[in-house]
Amino acid sequence: MECVHVGSLPVIENAEKAEFPIMRMDVIYVDSAIELKTGPRDRESADYGPVFIQEPDSVIFPTDSDEKKISFSCQAQGNPAPTYRWLRNGTEIDTEDDYRYSLIEGSIIINNPSETKDAGQYQCLTTNVFGSILSREATLQFAYHPREEFE
Repeated sequence: MECVHVGSLPVIENAEKAEFPIMRMDVIYVDSAIELKTGPRDRESADYGPVFIQEPDSVIFPTDSDEKKISFSCQAQGNPAPTYRWLRNGTEIDTEDDYRYSLIEGSIIINNPSETKDAGQYQCLTTNVFGSILSREATLQFAYHPREEFE
């Protein structure tokens, strides 16, 4: 909703006795001395539950890779800022006790991945006081990719 008023605004001392309907609205900004814009609060100042900016994508990890880590990205915004947890096959990953897992700004990094321990479905769970959201599933698969030998 946008409300534009030119001129002086009426002073209302008692809303119950006003001669016209009064709507409660939050002022976003004043866009000049004569134009007042109102509407819902902006996201920077309002409190709201988490909303995904980025959800994890599936990964196929080559078993003969020289790379010794895998990462799944997850990013959400909310106010207050959300916290992150990760699940593998529906069970929460204990990033505090398992040294192989690192949580960095919502993304999870798996060091020295193992097919028997790490293959499966991963989901990011982000939470603040206004709610929790669970990401789509991202699959981690391991595959053997034979290297071509050149003569």
